[in-house]
Amino acid sequence: MGLRHSALSGFGKIGGIRLVERWFGRDSLTVLCYHRVADPAATDFVGFKGTASASPESFARQMRTVATRYNPVSIDEVVGSLNGRPLPERAVLVTFDDGYRDNHDVALPVLSKHSIPAVVFLATDHIGTDEPFWWDRVAWMFETVGSGSADLPVLGPTSWTDPHRITVRWVDSAKRLAESEKTAAVIELSEVLDTPNIGSTFSGMHLDWDMVRAMQARRVSIGAHTCSHPILSRLDPDDARREVMCSVDRVVQETGQVPKGFAYPNGEPEDYPDEVVRAVGETGIALGFTLSPGPARKREYSGDPLRIPRVYVHHTDDLVLFGAKMAGIPRFVR
Repeated sequence: MGLRHSALSGFGKIGGIRLVERWFGRDSLTVLCYHRVADPAATDFVGFKGTASASPESFARQMRTVATRYNPVSIDEVVGSLNGRPLPERAVLVTFDDGYRDNHDVALPVLSKHSIPAVVFLATDHIGTDEPFWWDRVAWMFETVGSGSADLPVLGPTSWTDPHRITVRWVDSAKRLAESEKTAAVIELSEVLDTPNIGSTFSGMHLDWDMVRAMQARRVSIGAHTCSHPILSRLDPDDARREVMCSVDRVVQETGQVPKGFAYPNGEPEDYPDEVVRAVGETGIALGFTLSPGPARKREYSGDPLRIPRVYVHHTDDLVLFGAKMAGIPRFVR
């Protein structure tokens, strides 16, 4: 048990969860953020373990908690709340970022079992393709090499024995680069590590558009998440605007519906400057979602609906930590 888990667990045991829930109010909105629903310890897991939000078993337990202790809502209901229709008490919106196939294969049956609506925010260039996200490609490179020592782009001379740890370090550092520099660094990393061609390694990792439409027919709304998943603040304003617009247009083209929500890639406050938020609002999208820690008090999500915080779910969260996060304790215990 890590220090953070101990702090959150201890705070909950002394009544902190109830105290924080009272502070947020029963009319608050908790938005859960998932990426992959997969077990990173499974032998067939490929890609960056950091994007594994929950194993299938953990996700099932979490959704049972959501269905029995909270009131799941749809994105339409959240939009309606901006126009005076109140949300139920202890409202929860379930969201997924990026567009991994397990959202359809693993998460959707669980959501349907509990009648929980959801939203999937799509990085549209990857839907229906075998092209991995750059972080999954980097993780595969390091896993392929195993341990090693090299003069790595971004990090410089480095030795490592744990592929996952060096992936986390490299990915976190690369996120600070301009998008063009990051793309070049990923290519250079492949050359330095001398990794083989990826071939069919990532085949079937992402949703295709038929799956997207199947989810749409089962109470899953489709949102936009840019086309190629850049951190928008690392682009010039015109390119950032194009990334927003192209993803919205593709969702409309493929689903026949204008998305009601947009999720900012990476989602930290420095990743969605005012000009990016304005660009999202100009598309007609009503709600923008960040990764600043939630939940949101009513005056927060209704007063600034293009910067709604979310609860980031990670595969190391047990039900105690999951409950603490849903209550909003991470906003106070850092």
